[in-house]
Amino acid sequence: KSETIIQKEQKDIVINKEICPTEALLGTTVEIPTLKDSKQLTIPPCTQSHTKLRLKGVGIPYNQGKKTGDQLVRIIVKYPKKLTEQQLELVHKLKDSGL
Repeated sequence: KSETIIQKEQKDIVINKEICPTEALLGTTVEIPTLKDSKQLTIPPCTQSHTKLRLKGVGIPYNQGKKTGDQLVRIIVKYPKKLTEQQLELVHKLKDSGL
């Protein structure tokens, strides 16, 4: 199980979420840990690596607890180190189709 690293950016917090290339291309829904619980986040189709998506109001409280920052989720598209023969053939078909 990988650790979740939280960074602070002004009034917001940021975490990274790794997804595979097919999830980035097709879109997906993932579970994101927050400071209190977890939330479902919809990643739209054709999301680029390092895109930041926002979960409103689940960050760190500020202004004497009257307001709460957001949590940003930085999407990291993680590519495999090796492909099977079948995967390689499918990627070549995608390339031939113009993708």
